[in-house]
Amino acid sequence: MKEKENAVLDMTDAVNQLDVFKALANPARIEILKFLHNGPSCVSLAGLKLGLEQSNLSKQLRILKDAGLIDCRGRGAKHCYFICRPSLLGPLLTVMEQHHNYIPCSKSEQK
Repeated sequence: MKEKENAVLDMTDAVNQLDVFKALANPARIEILKFLHNGPSCVSLAGLKLGLEQSNLSKQLRILKDAGLIDCRGRGAKHCYFICRPSLLGPLLTVMEQHHNYIPCSKSEQK
């Protein structure tokens, strides 16, 4: 019991989850993930389809990659990006595409 009391709280999972949510907190990055959800793509095609400038696209791709949501393969200027956690992103993107109308409950319903 004493060992548990003195144990340091391991925040690794929480920090990793926070990185994922931070990466999802940008509309351009969400659009990139939706685009890549259809399959791997090279940077130039993604830029054309999404209408993002090369510098902005590269920045957003780096943030998604650092969060562990996407990865890339390639040589030189030809890089192909893909989703590396489809089991997480598939359901998440589905939820994000649903439109919810928020209707606050009355004071009596809160009790």
